[in-house]
Amino acid sequence: MNFSGILIGVLTFFLIGLFHPIVIYAEYYFGSRCWPVFLLVGILCMILSVRMQEILWSVSLGVLGVSLNITGTFTPLVRIEETIVPD
Repeated sequence: MNFSGILIGVLTFFLIGLFHPIVIYAEYYFGSRCWPVFLLVGILCMILSVRMQEILWSVSLGVLGVSLNITGTFTPLVRIEETIVPD
């Protein structure tokens, strides 16, 4: 039997669940100034993902790189600006 698909699904769920709160906390404490760090780490993970020979490491780094995308950093700012009630 081949359990690679199940293992990749569990790793994806774990990585997204692990790094989503990290991104939220970083945005809370540092604001949108932390987006270059997430961008660089995400790009580095994508590059390493392409260079890995082992499929599980490659998929894990690819999921991590996508999980640290910078679009989520700017979305809360738009939400906050839309909900501010003028005086």
